[in-house]
Amino acid sequence: MNQETVYQLFFASYQPSLEARKQAEFNIKNFENLEGFLPTVLYIQAVEQLDLGARQAAAIYFKNRVCNDWENETISEQDKLTIRNNIIQAMVTSPSIVGIHLAASLQKVLSVDFPNQWPNFMQDVERCFASKDMQTLHTGFTALHALIKVLEWKSGEHREPLYDIVQLTFPVIQEICLGLLESETAETLKLGLKIFYSSIFVELPPYFRDHTALLVPWFSLFIKIIEKPVTASNSIDDLEDDIWWKIKKWAYKCINLLTEKYTLISQEVSQSFMTNFAPTILTAYLHQLDNWMKKTCYMSNKCLALSADFLDECVKYKATWQILKNHIDVLVTQFIFPLICFSSKDEQLWRGNAVEYVYKRIDIWEECNIPQQNVISLLVHLAKNRKKQTFMNILKFVNDILSTTSTEQEKDGALCIMSALAPIVLESKKIVPMMEPFFVNYVFPMFKSECPFLRARACDITRHFEDLEFSEEQNLHHLYINVLNCLSDSELPVQVQAALALQGMIRYSSVKDAMMPHLSFILKGLLDLTSQVDLDGLVSVLEEFVEAFSEHLAPFSIELCQRLSDIYLHLLEDVVMYQQADDNSKDTLNKEESLNSKIITAMSVLDTIQLLVLQLKDHVDTLYQIEILLLPVIQCTIESRAFAFYNEIYELIGFCVLSSKRVSPTIWLAFELCYKDFKGDKEGLQYYATQMVPSLYNFITFSKDEFIGNEQIKYAMLDIVDTCMNSEDLNEGEKVPTCRLIESMLLNCREEMDQYISSFLNLAFRYLPNDIQSISFRIHCLEIVVNCIYYNPQLTLGHLENNGWSQNFFSLWFSNFTNFTRTHDLKLNIAALCSLLKLQSNQVPVSLQAIWPQTLAGLSCLFKDLMEKQNEISECKEEEEIEWNISEEETEGEEDDEEDNEEDEDEEENDNDEEEIDEHEADDDVENEDAEYLEYLTKEAINDTAEDENQISEDMEESVYQSHLNEIDPYKYFEQTLKNIQLESPDYYAYLMQSLNSEEQNQIVEVLSVAEQVSTDHP
Repeated sequence: MNQETVYQLFFASYQPSLEARKQAEFNIKNFENLEGFLPTVLYIQAVEQLDLGARQAAAIYFKNRVCNDWENETISEQDKLTIRNNIIQAMVTSPSIVGIHLAASLQKVLSVDFPNQWPNFMQDVERCFASKDMQTLHTGFTALHALIKVLEWKSGEHREPLYDIVQLTFPVIQEICLGLLESETAETLKLGLKIFYSSIFVELPPYFRDHTALLVPWFSLFIKIIEKPVTASNSIDDLEDDIWWKIKKWAYKCINLLTEKYTLISQEVSQSFMTNFAPTILTAYLHQLDNWMKKTCYMSNKCLALSADFLDECVKYKATWQILKNHIDVLVTQFIFPLICFSSKDEQLWRGNAVEYVYKRIDIWEECNIPQQNVISLLVHLAKNRKKQTFMNILKFVNDILSTTSTEQEKDGALCIMSALAPIVLESKKIVPMMEPFFVNYVFPMFKSECPFLRARACDITRHFEDLEFSEEQNLHHLYINVLNCLSDSELPVQVQAALALQGMIRYSSVKDAMMPHLSFILKGLLDLTSQVDLDGLVSVLEEFVEAFSEHLAPFSIELCQRLSDIYLHLLEDVVMYQQADDNSKDTLNKEESLNSKIITAMSVLDTIQLLVLQLKDHVDTLYQIEILLLPVIQCTIESRAFAFYNEIYELIGFCVLSSKRVSPTIWLAFELCYKDFKGDKEGLQYYATQMVPSLYNFITFSKDEFIGNEQIKYAMLDIVDTCMNSEDLNEGEKVPTCRLIESMLLNCREEMDQYISSFLNLAFRYLPNDIQSISFRIHCLEIVVNCIYYNPQLTLGHLENNGWSQNFFSLWFSNFTNFTRTHDLKLNIAALCSLLKLQSNQVPVSLQAIWPQTLAGLSCLFKDLMEKQNEISECKEEEEIEWNISEEETEGEEDDEEDNEEDEDEEENDNDEEEIDEHEADDDVENEDAEYLEYLTKEAINDTAEDENQISEDMEESVYQSHLNEIDPYKYFEQTLKNIQLESPDYYAYLMQSLNSEEQNQIVEVLSVAEQVSTDHP
């Protein structure tokens, strides 16, 4: 292609003239599929003499085209080869504004072509490493980083290229990075550290895991970077953004991640690492912190946070604790405490944007750029894991701050420490009795402070001590009134903290009673706050109030639902806007955090509405009004294709039906919207199959007349069934809900589904002859046939015979009896077998007559399993009752003992505390809870895989999904079936009974005995 022509197109594409831009874009579109066009676009980016704007426009187009089309055939193989041969050199001659797009393009190419189509890529990278030109070296690092990011999340054999790359290049990279540090070539050095970090992020490569000595030069490099002096600046903000502090951050991150990885491999490896490497690192960290505490040097917030994280890890191990313990008092008072106290930056943020303050200081994200959470974690683990050496000293420090003329900021920090230590304090039998006076003396006055951040802190500490028992009811009531008053404070963060504190106070019965007169005020306050702040915690408070005061919510329910709906719709609008926004228009990480926060909050709002709907089952008229309010919520979610909320939306529809025990006209309108969406969206079928379909079960249960009588509704339901069951895009588990929808039709619409039996059987036998991998799907396909048998055995057997399926099905059915584990499964199979037994001998197909007596033997087997299941459920209930009674008796006994033996118990408790401290607070290693937790998760994952992932909770199923089968007692049903056979066909009865062995006969006798007992108990 003519390079000048293509260049002029991109030059015109960013000109001020709209007409010129449109014409250029049109011409680019016409040329883009021509051979040689895309390599020419790459060439334009590489030529330094060309206009920068045109090169940038070409880079953006090139990136989008590569990312969208590299895997398909619209780009020719020759063009792909040309691009692979030239892209690295193009990056060498490109400025950063172009290079950033080329790097993204390269990563996409590597994700598809490496290593098969680009086997010599690493040779190109190594040539860059050998170059004396810094831009070429930087390009080599950029290219390798792109490849590492591609391989980072690979597993198994697909991860092996990463191991080879680490072994091949890391010795060279370490030497290069050392030279870059000495020459202060910052950007390339930062990239080298990012390469290292990405290579170990998921797991340690064998290069490091099996040869710890190879870490020595890397740790030496990291520590040199950490210790490198950085030229002071007049502005702290400038230092935060300084390239060298970003490099230091990556050095800290690499050290911390290595430490985390090694301590989780095994106890032996962990001990070796923490003994041989960690002390040197810890000494370097402490030296930097010492300079910061003495104010002789600056440290960025991220580096402070990462330092706290490493110290946190060092608390656990004897080798590092021996060093660290001598610095604890200084670290608590001069490192942890100043970072916890309310700062001038906090004040500035509070005054400038109170909502943002709530997000960044109350609802703190893990990746936020403040070290407060990190030092709090360090403080808690010091007090918990090294209690003897630290706990009382920390409490004394807090008391000294609060009992002297400290600043308001220092008092805030002291109370923050107490909030953080609340779980440990509440476990201490010596300290707990002191906490009520502590609240009276130090917390209550803060509610009246002129400093709003102290009022907020008073609410915060109240929330953290929600399990504190008050001996004086007056103090508890005073605390509640103070928190309630803060709910109407003039400052938003105070209101938020008050709302969060109120949630825990519901557990006090006296406070709950006191809340009743203020319920309307509290709910309004919570709703107002939720409208202003997208905070999941606030919605949780609201949800708790809805559940706790469900009996009193009817008068507020319509207004409450309206407000919740408005809040949700506002959040939905924001979520859709964020999802549709151009990723280049904002910081991606901030976008994702904000988006996730809004999604979680919106889900919580829907959960609260669901809870409200379930509480209104005795107020059907109110519920119908609420359904009208909810229709826009359903409609907007569906029309926006907001799949993140489909599960909650469809559950909400299902709960509306369950609560009212019928499908209202409004909910039928919602169904029409759902079906229209279902038909119009082929890409999201899995969402409908797994989330919409389950909500439809009770549509048929509670409104079967509408289903039977309305051809449009029936057609839509059956179309959903056919589409899902015949789809090649759904896996086996995703088809299970559709099997259950068929079951709902057959169980609830007796004598109305004859014409659909053959269709249902055909759907089941599309899969049954094949090797079904999922036990759950196999069982549900079998149960489609079993349901058809129970619905109309003669009609079903006829279809099975006509298709030659009878013998194979019965063999498969009987061999799977042990897999019918739910009470529902067992009852259904018993009912179906009883239906078969009711058939006259001339109605039994010839092909099945030889195995027909096995139906009675099968019933014997199923009843045995049913009895065991019912006994198991009964035993579980008895155990729960016994545990509850024991718990109550122990509580009563403890109260009596406290009254009778208070002094003796106090002495004994103090002795026990000392014994616990002596036993657990030595300088030895502390158990690594992270490693234990990961081991536990691994075991749980293995157990979960062994069980069927699609098994639905039986308790949930029994309470939510209802059918005609729920009304049948299987024992009485079987007894009546057997009696009828005995009366009408005694010879046939004798033939069936003779086919049983003695164990099966005894089982049948036991079943009949149970049936007789049921008839006596429930005549």
